[in-house]
Amino acid sequence: MITEQAHIIVFTPHPDDAESRMAGTVARWVREGKNIVYVVCTNGDKGTNAPNMKPEELARIRERAVGCCKATWSERGKCSCAIQWGAPIF
Repeated sequence: MITEQAHIIVFTPHPDDAESRMAGTVARWVREGKNIVYVVCTNGDKGTNAPNMKPEELARIRERAVGCCKATWSERGKCSCAIQWGAPIF
């Protein structure tokens, strides 16, 4: 649960979209001390070229990657990031 006011809410359909498309902008906001909330609409269990990748494993990999990004942003500024996972894509 988020208890502080968010300055910025980043909505993204997939777990790695914000990092691959707007990481520089988020980094600037972190340096400025903005409170950022990520809303990730899916758990990322789809969208790989690996034929043997199970959806559950892909979702776990993407969750770890987003967690690493969250930790990086949080330790580099006054940023308090929260991640809200949505429903899986069917």
